[in-house]
Amino acid sequence: MVIVRLAGGLGNQMFQYAAGRALAHEWQTELKLDLSFFAGQTLRAYSLEHFNIHPQFASPDDVARLMGTSGSWTQRWVSRLAQALSPASARAVITERRYLHYDPQLFGAVRDVYLIGYWQNERYFAAEADRLRSEFALTQALLPQNAALTQQIAGTTAVGVHVRRGDYVANARTDQLHGVCSVDYYQACAQSVLNQIPNAHFFVFSDDPEWVKAHLLLGGPTTIIAPASTDRDCEQLLLLSQCQHLILANSTFSWWATWLGNRPNRLVYAPLRWFAQGQFDTTDFIPDSWIRM
Repeated sequence: MVIVRLAGGLGNQMFQYAAGRALAHEWQTELKLDLSFFAGQTLRAYSLEHFNIHPQFASPDDVARLMGTSGSWTQRWVSRLAQALSPASARAVITERRYLHYDPQLFGAVRDVYLIGYWQNERYFAAEADRLRSEFALTQALLPQNAALTQQIAGTTAVGVHVRRGDYVANARTDQLHGVCSVDYYQACAQSVLNQIPNAHFFVFSDDPEWVKAHLLLGGPTTIIAPASTDRDCEQLLLLSQCQHLILANSTFSWWATWLGNRPNRLVYAPLRWFAQGQFDTTDFIPDSWIRM
């Protein structure tokens, strides 16, 4: 059994699910999702329910068994001794050691594992790309306004622009870690696009559309798209992925929109600094084909 602890927003949960799904398939075992992180909090919620993933959810007993906290002291001692003598059948808690970097320990010999971390590296699940793109398809019809937008995007040379503010601005701790992409960044990316694609139409996806209207002039036809529903972020992700080219925010939401779209010859612009202070090395996280600005 593989249990993955989900945490964070939609993009983070997709990374965690993808790593757990790849590991479970490698070992031909079941995957369960631990949702305990979301209990009693309002900032984040489980966000994968609209995808074609057919999840199983871990019970407290499932988690306790893999973490080695269930049973009597004697039972736990015997279990640890058995693991030491037969590591191939052992249980383990694997905590991410290097954020954003691939760690081969994830595919070790242990067959029952509880994963704690973000696992934000494509190498964990690249072999399962086709399966994951199928599972990250929506299982229900788009909201009417979003269905209309798919037609508009398909009828233009669409450049998706993701402007994330929300908690990056409102939450001091999040702002200190991530920061927001500057107006200069978006305008430089847009100008680079227009130099190559003069008929580009910008579709700006943002959780702060009023800020976009007041501050962001991209130099070409622009459609600003506000979230249609707080629990339908996955639809915004799908719309963004359908754009022919992309200008990303420093957000895993942007990352997944690019990965799911998977278009050849696509222009993808990403911020040179993904974190506010440049405190993490993102060279193993951002694909070489993306243009850093």
